[in-house]
Amino acid sequence: MWNGAFAAIGAAIAFGHPLSILTAFLVAPISSLYPLLAAGWFSGLVEAMRRKPKSLILNR
Repeated sequence: MWNGAFAAIGAAIAFGHPLSILTAFLVAPISSLYPLLAAGWFSGLVEAMRRKPKSLILNR
């Protein structure tokens, strides 16, 4: 529970999409048992699917 709360807080501080915050909260306890599956990876994947990167950001 603590891992999920801290992961969700971190995603919220990074201004993540609400679905990314929920994903971080749900995956964090699993990533504690199996560290090769990081909660940030799943949260970042959801964030990339919800908010597509703009070409202006990629050209910098």
